Amino acid sequence: MRAGSRGASILTAAWILMQENEVAVSLFYRGFDPRADLPSSYSLFYGDGRPKLIALAFSLWSKITAYPHLLRISCSPSTPLRLLAGRNDHGEIAVLIANPTENLFRYQLDEMENAPWEVFQVNDASQDMQIHEFKENILEIPGQTVQFVHRAK
Repeated sequence: MRAGSRGASILTAAWILMQENEVAVSLFYRGFDPRADLPSSYSLFYGDGRPKLIALAFSLWSKITAYPHLLRISCSPSTPLRLLAGRNDHGEIAVLIANPTENLFRYQLDEMENAPWEVFQVNDASQDMQIHEFKENILEIPGQTVQFVHRAK
C-alpha cells in the first residue's frame, strides 16, 4: 500500500494534519528495498534507486515549504480532501492537496483566478511525476492522488 498512490495520498493527508497541529518531529524510513522488484516494503525507493510514488509525494511536501506563510482554506466540512495552502515572500500562492479516497473531486481555487498554473500530480496513472498546466480555476483531483498547485511561470 505505501509504495503506490494509496499510501502516498494517505501519508500526505497525515502530513498535512501534522502541519495543522504543529507536530514538531515525524520520522519516515527512506532506505532502499533490498530487491529492485520489491514494491511492498516501507521505504521510499526501490533497490535500484528509483523513487516510489511516496517519494514523489514527499518531493511535493518539500515544494509547499517554499510557501511558509500558511493560509486558511474554506472547504465543505464533509470533504475528505486535505489541503495545505501557503504564500511565499513574493505573494505567490501554492496548495498541496491529498485525496485519500477512491473518488474524483472537483475543486475551485478562487485566489488563483485568471492565470495559468501548474499542477504536479502523483498517482498510479504513472510512475513519474505528472505535470499539467491549466488556465481555469476549477480543477479535478482523481482518487488516491496528491497534487501541488501553483502559478505557472
